[in-house]
Amino acid sequence: MTAANNFGVPYTKALLASTHPEMLIDPDKSKIIERLTPEQVNKMEKEMQVLQGDLRAVEGTYGNEALNLVLACGYLKKLLNNVRIVRYLSQHYSEILNQLQTVSSCSSLES
Repeated sequence: MTAANNFGVPYTKALLASTHPEMLIDPDKSKIIERLTPEQVNKMEKEMQVLQGDLRAVEGTYGNEALNLVLACGYLKKLLNNVRIVRYLSQHYSEILNQLQTVSSCSSLES
């Protein structure tokens, strides 16, 4: 729930419905979710497994990608501090220069 940043009741019920019985504290307790057929529960379990695999893949690469982005942004800022480069880009590629300036002005990854 924390990884998905979703703490709502519907999401919690979906997690409960898609959790394998061996992963539950009390697997003998019924997992009856209102208005869900066994086929829907089975489909949700499969989809949840796929989503968890996708999340693990993203978690595995996020650190390296964030580092590369910070390094690239720093390099871009250094290039745009060069008056000759900015002059050339403004004369020949003004649209690209505007985009590069926008990207380099971001102070964090969330911007």
